[in-house]
Amino acid sequence: NPHIVEIFKIFQSATPSVCMHTNLEINSKSSKRWLRLVEIVKEGGRADITLYPTAWEKFQKPLLKELITLQSQMIVNVSFENLVHLQKQTQLLMNFFYGEGPDFGHVVKLLQVYDEKVSWLIKNQPECDEAIYTTHMGDTEAFAHGKKFTLGLSLLPAFKIDAEGRRSMTSIPFPKNPYIIHCPAARGSIDIMTVRQTGEMTPCCDVGNLKCQPKFGNLLTDSPNEIMAKFEESSKKMLAGISKNQENLKSGGSGKWVEEGIPPYCG
Repeated sequence: NPHIVEIFKIFQSATPSVCMHTNLEINSKSSKRWLRLVEIVKEGGRADITLYPTAWEKFQKPLLKELITLQSQMIVNVSFENLVHLQKQTQLLMNFFYGEGPDFGHVVKLLQVYDEKVSWLIKNQPECDEAIYTTHMGDTEAFAHGKKFTLGLSLLPAFKIDAEGRRSMTSIPFPKNPYIIHCPAARGSIDIMTVRQTGEMTPCCDVGNLKCQPKFGNLLTDSPNEIMAKFEESSKKMLAGISKNQENLKSGGSGKWVEEGIPPYCG
């Protein structure tokens, strides 16, 4: 988004803690995308990333080496299709931070815990459902805190997307049960905001890919009052749609799209 620095500054005027998400699939340190990201970090923002194994060696790894020298905190999202896929990604991160020296020993230690737990599941419960996975992983720390750097790890099951770009109700690694997203926007608060290049906003936790229809205004063209009015109107619509989703889940009708345009997996 060529407006990302300006967008960041708008959010920074409202809150001191602004985190930007990037796939870090950037060609070089001379690219405009990278220079914009560096400017945001130097202005006090934080960049979080999603790990992509296919882009790791060529794009993500060299730029991550730079990024961890510019900021002291980061969340890494790991999207996985199965347990083996998850283990390969945690091992990529473990090897990377091991190579960065003793300042990142606490990060390596946490990743080793994840590696051991996933290894146990692969060996003993390779076809486990989400309940077994969650129970086995549930007491594992999500953050590795250190004096110079803190890493947060977010493990996210992957989903199939249909021809219309709609996400399936169940995840790929755990296909037996619906995977429900609890939406804070329907309850009057914003945790995550996706801003498109046009300035259109959606409080969506999947980079705008969930096809949620309610509109929350245009950050580049709408006034603050207009944005707040649209937020209030859309929040009510989302809450009504989510109530219908919950009823559909109870009645065995999960997966139906309701007239409010709320994805059926939002609850």
